[in-house]
Formats: sequence, C-alpha cells, structure tokens
Amino acid sequence: MDEAFFTMAREHITAFRKRWQDSTMNLLGPKLEIGPEHDAPWPGAETLGLNEGYTYQADITQRTGLPTGHYAAVIAMDVLEHVVDPFAAVQEIERILKPRVGLLLASAPWNFRIHGPIPDLWRFNQNSWKLLLRNFHIVEMDVLDTPDRPLMPLHINIAAMMSTYRRVDEVNFERIER
Repeated sequence: MDEAFFTMAREHITAFRKRWQDSTMNLLGPKLEIGPEHDAPWPGAETLGLNEGYTYQADITQRTGLPTGHYAAVIAMDVLEHVVDPFAAVQEIERILKPRVGLLLASAPWNFRIHGPIPDLWRFNQNSWKLLLRNFHIVEMDVLDTPDRPLMPLHINIAAMMSTYRRVDEVNFERIER
C-alpha cells in the first residue's frame, strides 16, 4: 500500500508542477526551490537546502540571508512537513517573495506514513493550509483523495499569491463537504 500511495502522490506532484511550470516561466524575477529531493530542480531556479549541493545552504525556518522581496516564485514541494517550525518557514518565504505578486507553490502529504528525510513532523489538511498561509491568497488547493476514504486526502498541493489585503488575525474555516 505504501508504494501505491507514494506513486499516487508523486504523480500528483508531477502533474501540479507541469501545470504551473509554464505560468511561472513568465514571472518576472528569480525563482527559488527549497529542497528539491525527488524532482529535477524547477527550470532556471536557484535552490536552497540544508546540505551541500544547493545554490544556498540554509535553514528556511531561520533568516536565510536571501534578499527581502527578491523572488517571483518559491517552490517548496513536500518540504514543510520536515521543518521544525513550519510557521517560521512560511514567514521567511513571505519575506523573500516579491510583495503583492510573489507566488508560492507548496505541497505536503496528509494521509501518509512517516518518511524521510528525517525529521518528518507535520501533516497539513485543508484547514491547516489555510491557517499556515493566512497571509496569502490561495489560488489553487489541489487535493488528492485517498482511495475509499473520502475527506482523508492523501496529498495536497497549494498555489498561493502574496497578498497585502488578506492579512488576517483569524482564518475562516469552511465546512469541507463532498
């Protein structure tokens, strides 16, 4: 079952990446991919990770030293479940994205076993994504349901834009129905 779910999740990410790659090519400004583990880095993107071999070696939950408001897009596919503080990571992503126009593409599993790279700490459902990205406008929430388990997503991809008008103290949680 793990192998089948893993394959479904990878196909879900690949389809999402393909859908968004063409539109991000036209964004003015550099792109940054955080920790590309499974896929080839985003075309033309700089990379950031904890280990050697990335364009920048840094922890996204800390101030990275990257310039404020510099990136047109940040890609973090299956990364945030592995960071110690996902809220700090999103705060740093907000800082380095271009104000009002920066695009975040992110994903994480929900109904999947603990996996590497270690640590694997978090799971984000539709409501947790809304809270985590409360300062963004969510453009697309691409949900892959677990077979035979409605309302238990296997994996979720997110496209979100920086937003100056959506800074909120509370997140409105809507009832999720199918």
